Amino acid sequence: MKKILFITVAFICSFLILFLAKKDLMADPGGFQKCKLTKLWETKADLRIPESVLYNPSEDIIYVSNINGKPTEKNKLIIGNSGDGSLKAISFITKEISIIAKIGSGIDGVQSDGKGNYFTSDWRGKTSYVTSSGKVTVLLNTTNQKINAADIEYIENKHILLIPTFFNNRVVAYQAEEG
Repeated sequence: MKKILFITVAFICSFLILFLAKKDLMADPGGFQKCKLTKLWETKADLRIPESVLYNPSEDIIYVSNINGKPTEKNKLIIGNSGDGSLKAISFITKEISIIAKIGSGIDGVQSDGKGNYFTSDWRGKTSYVTSSGKVTVLLNTTNQKINAADIEYIENKHILLIPTFFNNRVVAYQAEEG
């Protein structure tokens, strides 16, 4: 019963993150012309395979979902993945699918910056910034250190990007700023 509850909570969190990111796909362009990250803090490596983070502004608290086991032994949860490394938009009105940018690898997390641009993470460890015009800038690449990047969270009013590191068992916070 605990596993089913955990999987359900993880699914709901992932769905909400993706839904909220997609609702801003048609937002007005703006945001940073260029973006850079500066590490603010990180948790101890005590988490159990952190998969998603979600910020609750009314409580000023961060929720972290953990897999706590081997993900391939779970999750009857099936999520569609384009597999082509593209950030895509789907119109709710026309159902048209358009490619915003080619990231070059599988995308795990997508978060809007609230101004029509996006932060993306790929499971191998790359975090990028995608402008509304489709320009991709790699902000962080921890692939060689084998530190994965799972479902990210962006706290817009604080300009903080939270990255769960999956098997590295930490969440790392970065200040996002023009640069």
